Amino acid sequence: MFQDISPHIFNNQYVPCDPKEGDIGIFVQNGTVLCKVEEGTLSMPVLDRQSSKSASRYLFSIDDINFFRLSDKDSFPDFSTRTYHELFSLSPDWLVFGALTALRLATWYEENQYCGRCGSRLEPSAEEHMLFCPRCGNQIYPRISPAIIVAVRDGEKLLLTKYAHGYSHYALVAGFAESGETIEETVKREVLEETGIHVKNITYFGSQPWPHSGSLLLGFYCDLDGDNSITLQESELSVGTWFDRASLPVQQNTLSLTSTLMESFRNGTI
Repeated sequence: MFQDISPHIFNNQYVPCDPKEGDIGIFVQNGTVLCKVEEGTLSMPVLDRQSSKSASRYLFSIDDINFFRLSDKDSFPDFSTRTYHELFSLSPDWLVFGALTALRLATWYEENQYCGRCGSRLEPSAEEHMLFCPRCGNQIYPRISPAIIVAVRDGEKLLLTKYAHGYSHYALVAGFAESGETIEETVKREVLEETGIHVKNITYFGSQPWPHSGSLLLGFYCDLDGDNSITLQESELSVGTWFDRASLPVQQNTLSLTSTLMESFRNGTI
């Protein structure tokens, strides 16, 4: 999946350090990141002695390469900003993962500059990824939202959906956890709300960080409980239908938890 970058090693522990030549700079602007794309290959700004002066915040490391937030892009005139979706299918995998993870974290810093309690300007912690208010003491950490992806089975058939807006390919039922519910209750509620279907035998499959929405996706598979008639929540979905294994749409990759679950159903491992 997207986060599987072995043999490269991702270390997200905050390490207060100065940038060195060869580290990577991350400049974000309105949800885009500064980069260069040539024939499907991603390049990121590589810091030298001059450009390292604009490195304002350590983010994380992959192997011995540190990623830093950049305060400006003037040192990299040949680079341009790209959206999350433009980077997702590029190579190399480890750099794409690093760029998109850094995009989420740097965007969090960009979007949280003032205290929501008293309005004072926030200051970064010297010990961790945390912003604090020097006036009222409020502490703000990067927000991670739990969400579910669920493969609903009816014997040899799998329930696929299409969103009413945006993403146009087949997907699985998905949604964010709400306050006061367990993640298993989220699975039942989302499937029922979006398709009118009841489920049972909820089984955990795996998880995936999803930097686009700042989510931690939790994957499950489960079985139909009762009638398989679909009643769509039309504000969320445009299509809901059952596919048998032989007619299941082919996934071009297994970068996402959704496509991994679908391929696992196709080959009979779930």
